[in-house]
Amino acid sequence: MLSKLFRQELLSTYKILGTANLVLLFIVLAISLMVPDFTYLEDKMSGSYLFLLIMVLIVFETATIYTTAILLAVRYYQSMYGREAYLTHTLPVTAGTLLLTKTLAYLFWCLVNVIPIVIGSFVFLRSIHPLHLTVEAILMFSDWMSVPALVTVLLALLIFLCSVLSGAATTFGCINIGGQFRNHRVLAAAVAYGIFYVATQVTIVAVVNIPMVQTIADQVLNHFRNTPQAFVFLLIFSVLGLLSLFNLIFFWISWFLSSKKLNL
Repeated sequence: MLSKLFRQELLSTYKILGTANLVLLFIVLAISLMVPDFTYLEDKMSGSYLFLLIMVLIVFETATIYTTAILLAVRYYQSMYGREAYLTHTLPVTAGTLLLTKTLAYLFWCLVNVIPIVIGSFVFLRSIHPLHLTVEAILMFSDWMSVPALVTVLLALLIFLCSVLSGAATTFGCINIGGQFRNHRVLAAAVAYGIFYVATQVTIVAVVNIPMVQTIADQVLNHFRNTPQAFVFLLIFSVLGLLSLFNLIFFWISWFLSSKKLNL
């Protein structure tokens, strides 16, 4: 049943998101092929030309990423609380299965977003051999950290995965919170997201400025002064731990609220 639901999620989103990513790939490749060889960047006109192309690339890539996130949020709302909600909630599946299906679809399209960006970057930087530079950077970092290159790659993938799941967890959680307000579901979801975002930023600023936290941070830095590699590992796994905890909390909120009997 999970595979059928996942296939249905892709079928309901592939026309818009597939087209958007193909358009992005075409634009990225077209702009990347217009980039002059980096050996000619001493010319100010070439430098200005390159800067303009980079800005255009960033705009299109950012627009596609945000379009994907918004469309997936709309799709989640429509299937859980909108015109498809009745059919969704009469399926012989649990709330956990529905949530897992939509999370997998979210992850899939985020991975698809990366493809044109990576291809465009490699074409954009073709004159300086980006693949070779990427491999060298991974090997240098791995050597500095005294770990195999495979561990570095896996850590990067894990950070990317946790970041994407954070986006899904926040989106689904806020939509489910908003879904409890029958007459103002969209507004309530937007307000929930705004409150969460502001609360997160205020908490970070407050925590960073607490004297005790600053003292602990100074002690940690002093402790790892002679072993920066260990500090980097601590930082990476601290971020991963916080992201994982955050994801678990919001996915639990989504599961709990979507498990309740809804008044559609």
